Amino acid sequence: MSRFTLALGIALLAVEASTAIALLVTNDAVENPWATAALASLAGAAFVISGLIALSLRPDNRTGVYLAATGYLWFFAALSDSGNEWLFTIGFVLGNLVWVPFTALVLAYPTGQLETRLERAIPVVTGVSLVSLPLLAALLDPTPPVAGCESCPDSAIAITNQPRAGEALDVVATIVGLALIAVVVAVLVRRWRRASPALRRLVWPVVGAGITALLAIGLVVVADPVSHRAANALQLLFFAAFAAVPFAFLFGILRARLSHSPVSDLVIALDEDVLLRDALAKALGDPSLAIVYPHEGRWVDEEGT
Repeated sequence: MSRFTLALGIALLAVEASTAIALLVTNDAVENPWATAALASLAGAAFVISGLIALSLRPDNRTGVYLAATGYLWFFAALSDSGNEWLFTIGFVLGNLVWVPFTALVLAYPTGQLETRLERAIPVVTGVSLVSLPLLAALLDPTPPVAGCESCPDSAIAITNQPRAGEALDVVATIVGLALIAVVVAVLVRRWRRASPALRRLVWPVVGAGITALLAIGLVVVADPVSHRAANALQLLFFAAFAAVPFAFLFGILRARLSHSPVSDLVIALDEDVLLRDALAKALGDPSLAIVYPHEGRWVDEEGT
């Protein structure tokens, strides 16, 4: 990564974080605005900085892209705290885009690749559903429902006045979001059970923090209609778990040196059923490598020669 690109990325982070803090601390509807602004900004900044570090160390691994994208899109949600109807509408419609790179991150870690059709489909379905449903609500309902906000601005793109449609779409979006969380967690748990002990030691910090963050946001969504106070308390848990994901990634780099460790690459390759010769050849940087085995006092190759 060039210095110009790095400087541009940091500058964009500074602009987004400053805007989000200004919107949060000037919104009377936000409880503990300074604490909320600090936690939210810390989470977004941690993702962006971790992503930039990952891209610098290992540009061929898409994990850095997913980390940085999660951080940048995270700040979009703060626009829904604006008193301006256009900024509010943009935040309402696009605020959930953050879950597209986040789900890709936890599903693709540590290789940066989404291996199965299901894994590749989940971020796409997440983006389409969590953007299209709020968009329809903003078009049909001048006052689309926002959790914990009774004095939000009107939708700037409303073309009709159908509040019941907005409420129904909000319920559908909640159900879809909870279903997606359940699917992602199920995929991660299944992968964990199938992983080798070595791979488990390598990925548990990021995967564990990711699952905790997903479960926490699910609890916030479920608790909000019942008790706004309980939802606020759970939101602090979500912020902490969400912010822990990039720190867990950095911990993984420092502990296992994933970005430059041939041994770590070898562990991952063997866990994915790559042929032993191919995995060793890649790890050692020797495409001509051949493996021999002891047999009846002699050494033979894979074909017995």
